[in-house]
Amino acid sequence: MQTLRRALPIFLALIIRIPFLNHNFLSDDYRYLCQIEMLSPGEPFFRPIQVGYFILNRYLFGLHPLGWNIVSLAIHTLNLFLIIELIKLLYPKGKGLPFLSGLIFAAHFIHTEPIFWTSAATTLLVATFLILSLISYLKNSHILSLIFFVLALLSKEDGVIIPFVLLVIIIHQGSPFRAALPYFTLLGLYLLIRLICKSPFHPVHYQIQIHPLIFIKNLTFLFSGLTVWVDYRLLRTIWYGASSVGHMLSLISSHLEIVFSLILSWLLFLITLIFGTRKERILILLIIFSFLPFLFLVGSGERFLYIPSIWFSLLIGMLLLRIPPFGRMITAGCLLLYFAIFSIGNSYRWIMAGRTSGEIIGFLARIEKKMEEGERIIFINPPEDIDGAWVFRNGLEFIDELYFAKKVEVIPVKSRPIPPLKKGDRIIIWERRNDGNKSNQNRCPGRG
Repeated sequence: MQTLRRALPIFLALIIRIPFLNHNFLSDDYRYLCQIEMLSPGEPFFRPIQVGYFILNRYLFGLHPLGWNIVSLAIHTLNLFLIIELIKLLYPKGKGLPFLSGLIFAAHFIHTEPIFWTSAATTLLVATFLILSLISYLKNSHILSLIFFVLALLSKEDGVIIPFVLLVIIIHQGSPFRAALPYFTLLGLYLLIRLICKSPFHPVHYQIQIHPLIFIKNLTFLFSGLTVWVDYRLLRTIWYGASSVGHMLSLISSHLEIVFSLILSWLLFLITLIFGTRKERILILLIIFSFLPFLFLVGSGERFLYIPSIWFSLLIGMLLLRIPPFGRMITAGCLLLYFAIFSIGNSYRWIMAGRTSGEIIGFLARIEKKMEEGERIIFINPPEDIDGAWVFRNGLEFIDELYFAKKVEVIPVKSRPIPPLKKGDRIIIWERRNDGNKSNQNRCPGRG
C-alpha cells in the first residue's frame, strides 16, 4: 500500500503529460539554442546552471525537441517525488497528507508552461534545488542545504526566496531565527556581487513597479491562478488595459467567468486565513513568500506559480483531511478530475503553439531553398501566441542560423513600416483573425 501511495501521484503526472510531449520548440527557445553562452553576473540574467542545461541537452538531442521535452517532464516528476518526501519531513504525523498533496500537485494545470516551454525549464531546476535545500535542512545537513541554495541562485533569480521560505518554516517549527542567518548572509553576498557588477535586475520585459495596482494584480493572479482556471490571455489583457483599480474592476465585471473565479479564489484564501489552523495559515504565508520576486512585477507568467503550487497542493491536502473519509474520497476525486481536465486543455494550447511554430519553420525552409545567398525573408506580423501559449514572442530572427543551409536572413516585423526592401526579398504576411480572444491562428502564405 505504501508503494502504491508513492507511485500513484507519479503515474498521474506522467499519464496527463506524456501524450503531449512531442511538440516543437517555441519563441525564446530558438534564441537559447542559437546563443548558448555563459553570461557574467552583470547581465540581467546570470544563470550558469541554465547555460549548462542547454549545452548538455543540445549535445544529447540537437534540434530534436522530443528529447528536451522528456527531460523537462523527468525533472517535474523528480520534483513531485521530492515534494512528497519534503511533506513527510515537515508533517511526520500527517497520515495521508503526502499522498493527497502529491496527487493535487501531479494534476495541477498551472505546471503546463514550465514543462512544455523549454525556456521555462529553469523554473523546474530552481524548484528542484529549493526542495533539496529544504529537505537537507530538515535532515540537519546544513552545509548541503546551503550548497543547494547556491545552485538555486545560479539556476534562476527565483532562488532568492529560499531564505524567506526557510524562515517561515523555522518559525513554524519554533526554532531560533539564527538558523536562517547563513542563508540571508549568502543572499546578501549574491545581491552585492550582482550590484557591484551593475546588474540590471529588471530588464525591459520584466519591469518592477512599486504601485498598488501592480501589487493587487499580482496577488490576484497568484490566488486565482492556483485555484480556478481562467482564460489567462483575457485576464492579462484586462490587467494591462486598466489605468486604475476602479477601471480594472469595471473591466473584470464585464466577464462573469472571471468574476466567479476571482471571488472563489479570494474566498478560499481569506476564509482559510481567518478560520484556518495555524498550520494552514503558515502554508498561505509560504505561498505568498514563494511569490515574493513577482509581487511588483509588471509582467506575469504561469511559470511563476510553479513553486507556490507546492504549498497550495499541501494546503488543499490539509483541508481534505478535515473531511470524513468517504466525503474526502469523493471531494478529492472531483478535484483531481477538475485539475486534470484543465491540465489537458492547457497542454493542447501549447501543442497548437508548437505545431504552428513547426509549420512556420517548415514553410520558411521551403522558401529558403528557392532563394539565393544574401537574400532576406521579411516576416510581417508573426504570431506572438495562441491563447497565451507563446509561438514567436521572440526567436524568429534566429531561425535562419538554426535551420537554413544558405545565408538567408529572416527579419520579423511586428509593426509597420517594414524595412527598405532589396532585390530578391520575400515578404511573408501573417493574418490575424479578429474574433475575440481567438487570434493568431490564420496565416497567409507569403508574398514577395
